[in-house]
Amino acid sequence: SYTPGDSAVVAAFAGRPATNNTPTPPEQPEQPEQPKKPEVPEQPAEPACATDPGGAMVPVCAAVSGKELTLTFNRDLAAIDSATARALRQLFLVEGAYHHGNPVTQSPNQVAVNGATVTLHLGTAIRPGDEVTVTYFGGNSLQDTDSTPIADFTTALTTTARD
Repeated sequence: SYTPGDSAVVAAFAGRPATNNTPTPPEQPEQPEQPKKPEVPEQPAEPACATDPGGAMVPVCAAVSGKELTLTFNRDLAAIDSATARALRQLFLVEGAYHHGNPVTQSPNQVAVNGATVTLHLGTAIRPGDEVTVTYFGGNSLQDTDSTPIADFTTALTTTARD
């Protein structure tokens, strides 16, 4: 029905039955179900370690949690006292962190040794998945359990997340 104020076209068709003559879209053939891609975790649960280099005593893994960088060596290290821990702060250089987009080279604020791991407490965090270069030039400070000094080294490792 026509109501005053309707357009002239509406008025011309007022009171007539309307038929929808739009054709029904054709049936779509059923698509085969695509295999789902396996979910890839953001970081591996366990660090992906380098192959044991044989006789050399070097870090083979690096994991980060906030400002802690944990290096895992291929064999156990000798325990250290607090004086050695303080001295070790100056014997490690770590590259791989960024501050406001600029690369940072830093020495740790604190060093701890436990079994085959050395934990470096840093001032600037390193993100999981970043490549980190660790340089150690310590002479006799870090030793294996047979009291053999760990030779100076520079190693590049890709960090993983640590729980």
